[in-house]
Amino acid sequence: ILGALSGWHQQAQAALAHATFGPIALTNYSKSVETRALIKTVINKYALPKRVKMQMSVEVLAAVIFRGFDTATRYGRQHQAFALVCMACPARPSAAASLTCCYDIIRSDGSSFVRTHPSGDVHFHHHGDSEWDSRYIHINMKWDKNVVLSEPRDIYIPPVVAGMPVFDLLHNYILSAKPPSGGHMLVAPTSPNGTG
Repeated sequence: ILGALSGWHQQAQAALAHATFGPIALTNYSKSVETRALIKTVINKYALPKRVKMQMSVEVLAAVIFRGFDTATRYGRQHQAFALVCMACPARPSAAASLTCCYDIIRSDGSSFVRTHPSGDVHFHHHGDSEWDSRYIHINMKWDKNVVLSEPRDIYIPPVVAGMPVFDLLHNYILSAKPPSGGHMLVAPTSPNGTG
């Protein structure tokens, strides 16, 4: 209301400045010391509290990941993988979209697994390493808030996060979607006939 009143005063002042009977000064009371003090008092006493973001419960998060996407489709699986990466890192969507993955699919004894190369940003460690004896995912985050290319952030994701098998879900996503090796891991999938 005060903004509209102030705007009316400004228009009236501009119109009266060109009046045929001479310029007339019009006081804009919405900008007076008294009005400003009143506004400050009202805001201090009656302003709504800032809304605090609430954490999502594990049950709701699991429901979103497992039932919130149509995993019978390529796009559903891609959206699920995208949500998993953003949740597990955590990372902003633009940072998750920038992750690259260089890999080969190795087939042996009737099963397949993804072998990643150091040149990509996402690395699957199927048997751990000298410092960790369990499976994990190592992500070399180069693009995110407060991250510079010369000092990437190392993110280590255990096989299960908040009850969700992140390692298996992302590993199986690469096996089924087969994003281009050397390209972005979460690129939009192509259709079965390759037209996009």
